[in-house]
Amino acid sequence: MILDIYQNKIFDLLIQKIYSQQHNKEVRKWEKTYGEFDKTDYEEFALQNLPNEATFYFGEIIKWTQDIIPQPKRTLLAGEDNKVVKYLQPKLKVKNVCTTGLLDVNYKWDFEEDPPKMGQFDLIISQAILEHLLNPYKHMCDLASLLVPGGFLIIHTACPGHPYHRHPIDACRFYPDWFEGIAKKLNLNIIKKRIKDNKLNHIFYMYQKKG
Repeated sequence: MILDIYQNKIFDLLIQKIYSQQHNKEVRKWEKTYGEFDKTDYEEFALQNLPNEATFYFGEIIKWTQDIIPQPKRTLLAGEDNKVVKYLQPKLKVKNVCTTGLLDVNYKWDFEEDPPKMGQFDLIISQAILEHLLNPYKHMCDLASLLVPGGFLIIHTACPGHPYHRHPIDACRFYPDWFEGIAKKLNLNIIKKRIKDNKLNHIFYMYQKKG
């Protein structure tokens, strides 16, 4: 029994090493085309046990938001409910936070449709939304349209290889090419980009709208 456990751990470590080597190879390939990706470990900034669908918020998003100077005057959390704001707001270090989506939110919005009237924002954050949409490009256009000039957009979604997870559908996976193309199409500067190497294949991009 003990031998089996030991062998399983060795096997898991071997698989992780092989995966990491492949991941690093792919990142180097993308960096030749698109420039350097952020390789910082943001786990210490992650927020766990949240009352939302994911139950957590990525440290990448939290730290990137904290580093914005000056502090955003108005922030939109796309896809988050009001009940998570009291947990996220102190960590994000932003003041005026609005939520949008289909449940208990400030602004009701089916992300496949045009956005409601809610003004413009200095920062918009979207965690784990794009992969669940039939038309993620339209949604990115909508989000960019809600930014003030100079405003920031932080996006997280899933790369190919990420496990299937319906909410209510699971429709898409994304490579860096998609996000790089988005920047050109929507008049956005790329501020940061990262692919998380934890066998779940998460991708993050931070944009700033050109003024």
